[in-house]
Amino acid sequence: MRFWHRGSLAAVALAALMAGALPASGGALVDPFGEDVYPLSDAAREQLKTAVRTVLESGTAGTTADWRDEESGRAGRATLLNAYERDGMPCGEVEHVYTDGKGSRYVLPFCQVSDGTWKVAF
Repeated sequence: MRFWHRGSLAAVALAALMAGALPASGGALVDPFGEDVYPLSDAAREQLKTAVRTVLESGTAGTTADWRDEESGRAGRATLLNAYERDGMPCGEVEHVYTDGKGSRYVLPFCQVSDGTWKVAF
C-alpha cells in the first residue's frame, strides 16, 4: 500500500503538470495544482514539461529527453514507452524519472486532441 500511495501521488502530480498541455508552438504547459503538490522551480517545471512534450511529439517509442535545473539541482528524464492511436488521436505512454533530487518514477498516458493539446488520457 505504501508504494501505491507514493506512486499515486507522483502520478497525480504529473497529471496536474500536464493537464491542458499545449503543443511546442502553442506555448507552455499548464499546471493547475501549482507548487504545493510537487515543488519545482518555474525553470525546472518548464524543463520537465518540455521534455515530456518533446518525447510525445517524436512519436517514436524509446525517445528520451533529459532536463536539469542547475539552480535547484533537480533533474529528470522523460521516455516515450509506447506510441499508439486511440479514437483517431496520436497517443503515447510517457515514463518520467527524477534522476537528481527528491522524486519518483511514474508513467502516464497522453493523447493529442484536435486542437493540438496533449491531455492525460486515463
